Amino acid sequence: MRESQPITERLYALRNSALQLAQSGSKDQARMMLEEAYALRKNDVAKNNKDPENTAETLPELIALVHLFETRQDWADDLRAIRREVLKSVRVATDEISADGDAIAAVALLESAVDEYEPFLGEDDECVVAYRADVDAMWTTAGIDPVERDECGDECMANIVGSAGAISMLTEKYTKEIEVRRR
Repeated sequence: MRESQPITERLYALRNSALQLAQSGSKDQARMMLEEAYALRKNDVAKNNKDPENTAETLPELIALVHLFETRQDWADDLRAIRREVLKSVRVATDEISADGDAIAAVALLESAVDEYEPFLGEDDECVVAYRADVDAMWTTAGIDPVERDECGDECMANIVGSAGAISMLTEKYTKEIEVRRR
């Protein structure tokens, strides 16, 4: 019966069940369910002729894994790896936003995401270093010079990214898309 259930229903059910299990202390089982949801999402992306390793559509599952992994010290290495996957997904999302004509929003979102995860990954982390370089190149491509960018500061970033941050904003976007398809 599960195989005939629409993918959006399955993902929603897996994430919600995993959340309940985690809250009741069954974190290992919750992890298995979230990893299953992540694999299902990637499989669904592949069925739609997209690269499952380079997609922003996995953000809801990745963020659920981040929240779960944060609760157990023995999952610290897995947490670092998943945070890198989150940044990779955000990078894909910002490429899509830029391709849709909003280069400034794209770079602001990427910079915000890197700022958010740098304290956890470290400034020398390969993802952080690569995406910092991308941010600098994207600002230049967008035609914003460094002085103007610095003058804009946090206020301009907040206008684009919002108070919750880029990762939350983009995750919410993809979660809402799932909800729309589910109804």
